[in-house]
Amino acid sequence: TEEELTAQIMRIGAQLNAARKAKKMSYRAYEEATGINHSNLNRIERGLLVPRLDTLLKMIDATGAKITI
Repeated sequence: TEEELTAQIMRIGAQLNAARKAKKMSYRAYEEATGINHSNLNRIERGLLVPRLDTLLKMIDATGAKITI
């Protein structure tokens, strides 16, 4: 359902956020590491924007996040 999808998107964003913070990575460093605008990175972490697969992979690579759905 749409509610389940929204919950999954929120979980993915929270996991990315936790991994970035664990690495003590600023949004500026995150942006430099991924080539993705910091505003979009923030929106993805908050579950407000659904990332494309290539974007998600860049974010995972930069943070070392272990994503579970």
